[in-house]
Amino acid sequence: VALVDPKGLHPEQSQATHYIDDATDPEWDRTFNFIVAKPYSDNLMLRVYDYDGATSFDDLIGQAIIGVHELAVHQGIKKAPEEKWLTLLDKEGKDRNAEGTVYGDILVRAYLDEEYFQHLHGGNATGEVGRLSVDVMQATELPSPVTTFAVVKMGPYWTRLPSIQNSDCPKWNQRLRYPVFEPAARVTIALFEGTATSCKFLGRVKLQLSTMEDGVRYAHDCQLMTLGTNGKVTKTCKLECGIQFDYHKSGALVAKKYMEPLLPDKWYFSPMQDEEKEKVIKAQKEMIVQRVGNASPPLDAVVAKELLEFAKHEVNIGSIKSSIARIQRLVAGFDKLSGALTYALSWDSIPVTAFAQMYIVYLVYYPNMFMPTVLLGIALYSLALFPSRYQRVLDRMEADEWLSIGLPFAPPTEEEERLRKEREEEEKKREEEEEKKKKADKEKADKANKEDSDKEAQKAKKEKEKEDARKKAEADAKPKLQEAFTWDSINPLAALQKQMDEVFTMITISQNILDEVAGAAERLAGILAWEEPRVTAGFVVVLLVLAWMLIYVEAVTRFFVTIILGVVVKTIFTIISPATIKFGISAGILFVLRHPAILPDEQTKVVQEAKKKAEREAEVAAEHAGDDDA
Repeated sequence: VALVDPKGLHPEQSQATHYIDDATDPEWDRTFNFIVAKPYSDNLMLRVYDYDGATSFDDLIGQAIIGVHELAVHQGIKKAPEEKWLTLLDKEGKDRNAEGTVYGDILVRAYLDEEYFQHLHGGNATGEVGRLSVDVMQATELPSPVTTFAVVKMGPYWTRLPSIQNSDCPKWNQRLRYPVFEPAARVTIALFEGTATSCKFLGRVKLQLSTMEDGVRYAHDCQLMTLGTNGKVTKTCKLECGIQFDYHKSGALVAKKYMEPLLPDKWYFSPMQDEEKEKVIKAQKEMIVQRVGNASPPLDAVVAKELLEFAKHEVNIGSIKSSIARIQRLVAGFDKLSGALTYALSWDSIPVTAFAQMYIVYLVYYPNMFMPTVLLGIALYSLALFPSRYQRVLDRMEADEWLSIGLPFAPPTEEEERLRKEREEEEKKREEEEEKKKKADKEKADKANKEDSDKEAQKAKKEKEKEDARKKAEADAKPKLQEAFTWDSINPLAALQKQMDEVFTMITISQNILDEVAGAAERLAGILAWEEPRVTAGFVVVLLVLAWMLIYVEAVTRFFVTIILGVVVKTIFTIISPATIKFGISAGILFVLRHPAILPDEQTKVVQEAKKKAEREAEVAAEHAGDDDA
C-alpha cells in the first residue's frame, strides 16, 4: 500500500503486509494509516506481488489506483464506509495477461477521516476560549555580534520575527496575539542564529497555557541553552519575553473545556495501536516540516524540528536520559518530605519534636483522626506552595536541555563543583583507609582458614571432573542434528540488519514507556504544586471537605472505622482492653523517639559524639575566620 504524489514533489510513502504462501485467495486483514493534506492531490496505490523469497525480486501481479479526493469522508464514531472490490491492472492498464488470465480483484476499505487528527491542527476553530499575548523583547549576553531571528509557535500557529543583522543585543519589541482553542496547548519561543534557510539553534522558552492564570503577565529573562554535538549543555544567551493568557467570559469557557475530553472521541472508541499511532504522528510532523519549508518566507528543517520536538519520535538516547532525570527530579521532592519528617522527629528542634510526639500519642488514642490528619496535611502542604506559584511558572519557562544528559537539576556552578570534588576526595581517602583495615582483617582470617579451604577446593574439583565426564559421555551418545540454513543465517548483512531493527525497536519502546511514566508522574505531582491552578484549587477543596466529613459527620466516621480498622482490631480489643493497648503503643513510641540524652545506646552515642565534634570544628573555624578578619 503506497501513497504516491503524481507530480513527484514528495517521496512515496509505502507500507506492506505479511506474505501468505501458496494461496489463490489470501486474506491479510491489515490496517494502514497515512497522513494526507488538502487539496488531496495524492493517489492511493495498492500493489499485489508474487513473493519469491529473499533470493530474488518479487513479481508484480497487478495494481489498483484510487485518487484520495475520491474517497468517502468518515464522520462520527459509527460504522466505517463499506469495502469495495477493485480490479487489479498491470502497468499498461490491462486486467489480464497475454494468455487471457485475469490478475484478480482485491477487497479494500479506504476512506478519509478528518476528525481523528483534527486536534493536531488546532481543533474546532469556533471554540475560542481566550487570547494569548506573547511579547518578544530582546536577546542579551550573546558572545559576539551575529544575525539572529526568533520563531514563535502557539498550537497550529507559526510566526517568524524579522532577522536582526550583526548584533550582540538584538531587539524585536513585538507583541503577538493568538486565539486559544485548547488550554492544554503550549507556546514555544525559539531563537536561532543565521538565516531562515541555514541556521543554528540557540535555545527556546516553552510554557503550557494551563499553568497560567487569567490576566497575569509572566515576564522573565530566560536563560537559553543548547545541547552541543559533544554532549555538553552550553549556555548561549538570555531572552527577555513576556506571556499573558486572557480568558473569555471570566474563565467559564476554559472551565467548560476542562470538562471535555482532551482528544476526539475516536481516540477512545476506535483507538490505534501505540506503534501505529506513533508512526502516524511522526508522519504528520514530517508533513508540517515540509510545508513550513515551502512557505514564504521558508523555514529550515532545523527550525521546524526543534519547535515540533521531533527528536521524541526518533531513536534518541537523550530522550531516555531525559525521562529518567525527570523521574529523579520528582523523587527528590519525596526526599525533601522525608527530610522534613526526620527533622520533626530528630530532636534538632525540641519544641517541634515534642509537639510531633504529642500528636502521635493523640492519634493513638483517637485513631479516627488519622485519615483527616493525612488529608489536612496534604491540603496544607499544597496551600503552602500557593504564594510561590508565580515563580514556579517562571521556572518552567527556563530551558531544560540539561535533562537530555541525565541531570535532574541545573548543572552546578564552578564553585559548587570545586567544593563537591573536595568532599569526594575526602570521602575517597576515608574509604581507602577503611578498605585497608578490612583487607588486613580479611588476610588474617583467610590465613587461618586456608588449609580447610584448600581441602574443600580439591574435593570440589574432583567432583566437578566426574560430573563433566558424565555429561560429555551423555552428549556423545545423543544423535547430532543437522543445522537448517536459511538466507538470513548465511547472509551476514541480513542478519545484522535484523539485529539492528530489533535493537531500534527495543530502544524506541523503552523511551516511549519512560516518557509516558515521567509525564504521568509529573502531572500527578503538579496537582499539589499548582501546575494547573484550577485543578489544584478543586483538589484542595475536595480534601478539606473530606477531612471535615471524617471529623464531624458521624456516619462517615463510623463507616471509615468499620472498613479500615475492621474485624481484626475488634478481635484484639476483646482480648486486651483498648486502654492497655493505647498505653503500650504510646509508651513504645515515646521510648523509640526519646531524646538522645535519655538511655542512649551505642549507635546514638557515636552519632552524638560526631555531632559534637562537628560543632566544635565549626566553632574553631569561625574563630580562626574572625581572627583573620581582625
